[in-house]
Amino acid sequence: MKSKLLIDRKINALKSIMEIDDLTYEFLSENVDTLGRLYEYCSQKADNPKQFTSDESLFHLTIYMNGKEVYSIDYSTEFIYDATNEFLESGTIAKFTEVQVNNKLFAFMKGNEILIQCIPTDNIPLLNQIQSTPGWKRLSGT
Repeated sequence: MKSKLLIDRKINALKSIMEIDDLTYEFLSENVDTLGRLYEYCSQKADNPKQFTSDESLFHLTIYMNGKEVYSIDYSTEFIYDATNEFLESGTIAKFTEVQVNNKLFAFMKGNEILIQCIPTDNIPLLNQIQSTPGWKRLSGT
């Protein structure tokens, strides 16, 4: 019971920064790791509304599809986790996508609709670095 109340409290906090329909509510209730990362962003947003600096570079990228990690690259350790082919070959539809850059929320999407956007429009080099990663290219079909 306590965990249900905690989940509801976190989802209610997220309602201040994004619209939450029944499908999104169900997804977040079932994917508490995703909920935790989004809630952390929501909690920090008041103190730091700008997620990324204008000169920030990419050192870590993680992409989650439907709450499951499908791609991660860490340039400081050269670690790569790549399950993009498995995801794409499974035929699973990406209902929800979460992108973390440098361990900070970059975007959270429902289908093609961006629900939370922290994409830095003043840092084109960072955007180019993200879009040039092999995992991003495979998942976006470029």
